[in-house]
Amino acid sequence: MKVFLFLYPYRRYFETCIGYPDYQPDLADLALGHYSKAIDLRYRQRGFRVCWLMFRSEGGGLEYEGVDQRVGIHSSDLLIDAGMTFNQHCPPELQVLGADRSKCPKPIYANLPYVFSQFPEPICELWIGGHRQQDCVDKVARFAYFKQMLKGRVHVDEDLTEMGMLAARYYYLPRTDPLERFNNFPLVRDVWSYESLGFSAEQCWQTDYLYKRLRRIRNLHPWLVHK
Repeated sequence: MKVFLFLYPYRRYFETCIGYPDYQPDLADLALGHYSKAIDLRYRQRGFRVCWLMFRSEGGGLEYEGVDQRVGIHSSDLLIDAGMTFNQHCPPELQVLGADRSKCPKPIYANLPYVFSQFPEPICELWIGGHRQQDCVDKVARFAYFKQMLKGRVHVDEDLTEMGMLAARYYYLPRTDPLERFNNFPLVRDVWSYESLGFSAEQCWQTDYLYKRLRRIRNLHPWLVHK
């Protein structure tokens, strides 16, 4: 089956990226409504099973408290157990601003063999979105690519991570009004390229060195756009 897997649809995550660097509640409803439509048009309406990777609650079962309903979870979607609680993934010591990571417990990540055992059918194509693109999302993509034999069939939807639509790629694009940046993202994207994502040398880089470094890094992550 074809799958779109979203990592951690919790309000605490969305609040860190909408309108970055300053959370904007007035923008959040509009942003998440747009986000929900994009998931529906890109995936549900194209025959994908939409799946959501969830934390466990401290008392057992899935953690529903804090799920942001504005993201649009449907009754036909599949909820997947990550095999850990939020506090195991992000220990309370790490949740303190300015915490010394070297003195904090190490975070536990999703149990990926267990995660993939929960899909009811073999996966033939996998797209991944959610939080965080350079950490959790990358780990899932790498596991699927190498361990699940999905080479060439696993992709990260870079619009639907915290570095994409919700934050308007704050790492790359010029700082403009968040609403203006947000409105530039299409609900459906059929062309995936540096230029379409705003990563071309002319669009966002001042030096050849930075642009070439971006390309080198991305070539090591074939599930990302790298052309």
